[in-house]
Amino acid sequence: MKTLYLHIGTPKTGTTSIQEFMVCNREALQQHGICYPDIQKKFANISPNRNGHFLVCRLWEGDQRNKTKEKETLEKGMQIIKEAFEKYDTVVLSDEHLWWATSSHRKGLWKYLKNQAASGKFQIKIICYLRRQDDYISSHWNQFVKNNVNHSGWEEHVERFLENGVERMDYAEKLESLIQTFGEGNVVIRRFVPKEFYGGSIYKDFMYALGAEWYEEYQLPEENDNNRALKGNTFELKRIINELPGINEQEVRQIGHLLKDFSELSGSEYKSRMFSEEERNAFMERFAEGNEKVAKEMIKDGKPLFPEEDSTLEKWDSQNPYMYRDLVRFIGMVYLELERRECELEKRVKQLETRGGIVKKVYHKIGRKLHK
Repeated sequence: MKTLYLHIGTPKTGTTSIQEFMVCNREALQQHGICYPDIQKKFANISPNRNGHFLVCRLWEGDQRNKTKEKETLEKGMQIIKEAFEKYDTVVLSDEHLWWATSSHRKGLWKYLKNQAASGKFQIKIICYLRRQDDYISSHWNQFVKNNVNHSGWEEHVERFLENGVERMDYAEKLESLIQTFGEGNVVIRRFVPKEFYGGSIYKDFMYALGAEWYEEYQLPEENDNNRALKGNTFELKRIINELPGINEQEVRQIGHLLKDFSELSGSEYKSRMFSEEERNAFMERFAEGNEKVAKEMIKDGKPLFPEEDSTLEKWDSQNPYMYRDLVRFIGMVYLELERRECELEKRVKQLETRGGIVKKVYHKIGRKLHK
């Protein structure tokens, strides 16, 4: 039967990498009956690789939402899906914001999609990756510091999450709602645990979730520098730099690139995590019942939802002995970057001088001919 797969995240589970893979191999996938359609609609600050965003987009005119345009965008996108089913048996949409649509106040989307499937004579399957909640919040904070002009501390971030974000990471409630809507066999739950990925990679694991074979002709996307986490002490250096008055988004990205150049080295020297063992256990206790329910009643493979984390890692401390080494590295990287730019500018100046000399000679040559 024709099947629409909705890859709904969750956030921080390799969704960007999966989307890049699908776009990179769009033609090859089509040769094997899988369509990752181009919806042909651009959204502000949203990668075009996220072809499922039209399902949950919010369109604004000034301070007002334009619900008419949102409905038009939704209907046009669904028309593209139905046209894709005329050629292919499998159509895939991906957007991590679809996970937020599982919230109680946004569940109307699922009813709409179920009606569309009935009228279009296709079935819907959900693919959802789950990440340990403590691992998620650490990764989310790292991304927040890395990509934004944000300088709040770790404790503040955790406090805000506990006030406003716990509900979004209650996997059991949201998955149970999806199962009730689409049926147990139509919700595919995968653990975001790299060492347990089918075939050893997120790409092969995703194809396995699709029930599709892996072909050697598939190309792996180039590593996206924006996806690399800041490790060791580099995220703290970035967080402090974010406090500089007047720093803009371009400068934020530039500083981030410099820090990433030695992030792996910093992380290998100072192996740590943001939670202490006691803090981590207390944090995860909030999700223990729900995680157990997902493992026992939904995945049913006899294993806990997540493997135990390495308990030997110490809690990250700003006074750690490796901080001064990373500070020196950062100063060195800034110096090298300035030197390289100066050399490049000098090279360009010489090229312009050479071109200017050639133009001057041609100018004089033409002048002599005109005066003959």
